[in-house]
Amino acid sequence: MKNKKLIIICPSMWPDMNLWGETQRMYYLANYLAEWGWQITVISPSYDVDKKNLEIRQKKYKNLYLGSPIKKAGGGGASGPLPRNGKWKSVKRHISNILNKCSEWFYGEPDFIEVNKKNMWIRKNRNEICRYIDKEGVQKVIISMPGFTFMQLGKRIKKACGHVRLFYDYRDPWYLWMHKKNPAYYRERYYLGFADKVVGFSEKFRIDMIKEMGIAPHKIYTVYNGYSEQAWEEFEKRKMPVQDKGPVSEKLILTYTGSMSLNNKKNNYRNPANLIAAVRELPDVELYLVGISKIQKEIVEGNIHYIGEVTQQKSFWHMQQSDVLISIHDTEDRSGEYLISGKFYDYMRSGRTILHIGKENSLMAEFVNKYHLGDVCQNHTDSLRKKILELANRKKEGKLIRESSFEQDISRYARDYQNDIYRQIIDE
Repeated sequence: MKNKKLIIICPSMWPDMNLWGETQRMYYLANYLAEWGWQITVISPSYDVDKKNLEIRQKKYKNLYLGSPIKKAGGGGASGPLPRNGKWKSVKRHISNILNKCSEWFYGEPDFIEVNKKNMWIRKNRNEICRYIDKEGVQKVIISMPGFTFMQLGKRIKKACGHVRLFYDYRDPWYLWMHKKNPAYYRERYYLGFADKVVGFSEKFRIDMIKEMGIAPHKIYTVYNGYSEQAWEEFEKRKMPVQDKGPVSEKLILTYTGSMSLNNKKNNYRNPANLIAAVRELPDVELYLVGISKIQKEIVEGNIHYIGEVTQQKSFWHMQQSDVLISIHDTEDRSGEYLISGKFYDYMRSGRTILHIGKENSLMAEFVNKYHLGDVCQNHTDSLRKKILELANRKKEGKLIRESSFEQDISRYARDYQNDIYRQIIDE
């Protein structure tokens, strides 16, 4: 009988997770493989989680949490109260910046504190992980990244358990994010040598990993993240009540859903500052920013609505109440050439018009144009204001409608469709 035991090692996993965004790719894969008869164990650190706020989800895999629960990140820095003196704050910020740059230079990850936590977790638990693999007779292991510090586990597992087939799964680029040939690049290339197969999240990523990292084409595959058709069907069955947001014919409703910070800094690639400035000048437009960190209740400033984190089902509801869904990825690095955000797939499934804000050569811009999903706009206040006025006029003329001829193409980005590709890769 074929051995169908598989271990997934990842930075966190539902339910005792850190962030849903770093969890969902492996969560859906684990459940899907379990439906096909695989015995799935997910090994990860555990995090302190408020169980009352957890969205109800199915779990068909086994959690193996190692180590004491970790407190969720609250901004980093030294523990305990710090002097209020501005000089001390400046010194602390300067030290933090230096450590973070060193972390990015050596590990490819920009948060020194998080890298340190992951390294400590690996050192404490790597032997136990190997013992568990041997004891259970596991023959296939997936290591999910980021965090990329987890890559070093591949070497330990291959040396301790030579029979294991090892898969590295990328949900984000590492070297390709910055294209800098520093020690992090050579670390990545070195640890890739221990993988039997590599699975990436887009075809552009696969092509450039072959070219830049020297991976043999037959060893690397593409499995897009996609949307959960099951979650959408559950939402459509519930028929959540519609909230009146004013006369439909008068207001253009723009909505962003997903993790977002209002930090108006250069490194915030989802910075909505220019969008907010543009909308404030347009009284016939309402902007809803859903998923703002550290907001408990909705805050309304004129025609801008700030809403905190919501459940997946409530995010679908916000999408359906909108005319245009906002996607933002604006950065000087090359990550946009490879990435499609998780919410973008839900936007595709929603049927609503999408306005992607960012570079025209980005992968999300390519999807918008390829599948006629909406419009792409540079992240400049004047350009955004003109584009939003154009969308408002199209709404008044009844032309703010997506073409239905691409629905079959979009359905290929359902999780089940993509995870069936993953299953075939594992089964080879």
